[in-house]
Amino acid sequence: MSSSKSGSSNCTGQYEYGEWIPVKYCECGQRLKLLTTWKPENCGRRFWKCIGTQRFEGCGLMEWFDPPMCKRSQKIIPGLLKKVNVYEEKIHSLEMKAEALETKSFQAEKMQTKCSKCIKLVSFMCVVVVIISVYLKAK
Repeated sequence: MSSSKSGSSNCTGQYEYGEWIPVKYCECGQRLKLLTTWKPENCGRRFWKCIGTQRFEGCGLMEWFDPPMCKRSQKIIPGLLKKVNVYEEKIHSLEMKAEALETKSFQAEKMQTKCSKCIKLVSFMCVVVVIISVYLKAK
């Protein structure tokens, strides 16, 4: 959900989730990366970090993007995140069970098809046996 933008005002950045995020550079010349912390005291708060490139580690600069959260948010958000994580685990578990059931259902359908073919073959063989026995009695 991000798109780059640059204009004549030399303002560059990108939209993320409907919010304009500017491009920032560190004093060392590296482009800063916008990250999110999930630690309880700043849960969900975004910050700029100089992480460098493959050839350069970066200077480690860290600067907050979002303002500090109120004490109530600091208490509530970690609990909500735990609940979300529990629900995500349950969803994953249910998806795995559904996938296993789909596999079993597919295998059962395959087996049913095989059984149906066997029944048709046995029926055909019975008809052939009856025809042969009628033919042999007629002689």
